[in-house]
Amino acid sequence: MARLFMAATVATFAYDALDDAAISVFVPVTYARFILHREGESLLVRLLLAVALGLLAAWRFSFDHAGWADAAGLLLLHCITIARLDRIIARASNLPRPTLLQCGALGAAVLVGPWLARHLLPIDELALAYTVGRRFAGPAMDGAAARLALITVSAQVPLGYLGIAYLRVAQQRKNSLLKVGSGGESGGGSEGGGAGESESARSSDGVGSSKGDRRPAGQLRANAFMRSVGVFILCTAVPYFLQRTIVESVNAHASVHLSLMTLMTRMPQFT
Repeated sequence: MARLFMAATVATFAYDALDDAAISVFVPVTYARFILHREGESLLVRLLLAVALGLLAAWRFSFDHAGWADAAGLLLLHCITIARLDRIIARASNLPRPTLLQCGALGAAVLVGPWLARHLLPIDELALAYTVGRRFAGPAMDGAAARLALITVSAQVPLGYLGIAYLRVAQQRKNSLLKVGSGGESGGGSEGGGAGESESARSSDGVGSSKGDRRPAGQLRANAFMRSVGVFILCTAVPYFLQRTIVESVNAHASVHLSLMTLMTRMPQFT
């Protein structure tokens, strides 16, 4: 319930700003480049490249003639900026020469791939739906669909990486529960056997004094685990919640914009 309320609040405040195609493209493209960055890249360089790529996308889609070529070019530019070309070239140079069987398998995949994709995926149905929508919306359908595709890819791919990182941190927090100990070990074990046994027995019964208690290495106290839960909520759960809410609101707004443009373009206007 709280998530739906925050999503509605964010979408309400950003609705007027997102009506501009340039702003609705700038937010997810900048976010995607900031999340999907090159290994070892500094925070300042990452931020500058993200803003530059977002401004380029906003500038291209501010024109009416922007389309699929612009969306594909921006995605390709994003991949180039995060790729380590030196490592790719080094690995490619160390690859063994392909055999005749491998070349034949690649050629067969290229020939059979399109035919197999048309039988396994609803490509014809999607093409028919796009053609019908274009009859209603006209040529503007190409630019709006390309903008929606760019926004969707730029929003969902980094959110997928972010979700995996969130699950890892959440699992580490759950695993830390296993380190919470119920008591300490006796510090007088190296002394006489009887004294050590009696001290150990009292400690295992929970009656031992706290002077000789020593907590084993790697164990946590209950208070420390409770504090870690608060840190997890403030530093991990809340940022993940906000990022997912804002980015998905932008993506949903672009999808609704395309639907309304398709439905309302040819509707009769009453005066």
